[in-house]
Amino acid sequence: TRLGSYDRPLYWITTLAYTGTNLILPAGLRWLHKQVSSDQTLNLALVCIDAIALTLLTFASGGITSGIAPLILITVATGAILVTGRTATFVAAVASVALLYEEFYLGLVGPFEADFFQAGVYGIIYFTTSLVIQRISRRIRANEIQTLTQASELADLERLNRQIIQRMRTGIIVVDPDDRVRMHNQSARALLGTDIGEPLLTLPSP
Repeated sequence: TRLGSYDRPLYWITTLAYTGTNLILPAGLRWLHKQVSSDQTLNLALVCIDAIALTLLTFASGGITSGIAPLILITVATGAILVTGRTATFVAAVASVALLYEEFYLGLVGPFEADFFQAGVYGIIYFTTSLVIQRISRRIRANEIQTLTQASELADLERLNRQIIQRMRTGIIVVDPDDRVRMHNQSARALLGTDIGEPLLTLPSP
């Protein structure tokens, strides 16, 4: 395996720091939410940490041919879901620039040949994935907003109907197939001669 083959100390330091960060973060998320003004900023920071950590692991393993670069695609896709708007494209830009710079620096100081073509292809894939998932996320969010709006409008309509029925002089009782009372107004209660404080759950005997 080429994992950690170029710079083993950097590989292990990054791996341990990255693992430790991911173990500690769930416990510290509540505190971080208080410190950071918005979820957007926090999500962006976490996704960028992922991209940079994986880029360092790629460098320590001898470059893009080590097979770690595809993992950055998962980070970019996650960023496109968690972060909205143009900021999600910024995640793809960070990942692409970091990977290109990693190859450039590796070509200067390392024994490996820099593979700019493959790094460029990965950059295109990162941007394409980010844009596609952003579009899907926008559609899902729009559908959720529409569903919530419709549910709110139906609830308002139901409340209005109940108020209208309560103020009608005609006695109205709504029952289900088992003759259990689902709704009634004060006029119906007065016609039946039932006590106001007594709950009307079933129809009286004929």
